[in-house]
Amino acid sequence: MQFSITTVLAFTGLAVALPSNPLFSRDNTCFDGKTPACLRFEIETSLANQAITSVCSQVPTCVSGTTYTAVQGKIPGYTATLTLGNQCAGVTEWSLDACTQLFWDVLDAACGHTDGVFHTGYVRSACDDTFVSFNLGG
Repeated sequence: MQFSITTVLAFTGLAVALPSNPLFSRDNTCFDGKTPACLRFEIETSLANQAITSVCSQVPTCVSGTTYTAVQGKIPGYTATLTLGNQCAGVTEWSLDACTQLFWDVLDAACGHTDGVFHTGYVRSACDDTFVSFNLGG
């Protein structure tokens, strides 16, 4: 008798942590109607995540009404930039994961998500002037 890996994991109680899907919609309308400037460059997902995690770890919390300065996460050849607006980019519960997901949602997914790579680009939110960018240079 053969079992699929899913069945084996279910029987043994093991779980596999899968990365969250950037294409799932969020309850955030802050970027509605805003089309990112997609730069048509791609970077390997693991490298993009390094820069994104670096920039997001610099803003561990966000409090509505607060003014934030721009922060950057750099890896050789690329820079992730985040300037949070006074509504925390429309994210109600700010966290490292929420910040990371913001980059995936408003840039990569909007610029034509392809498995294995992250798409470069930048966008400014409609609700609070948050700026999210992943660009060449680093």
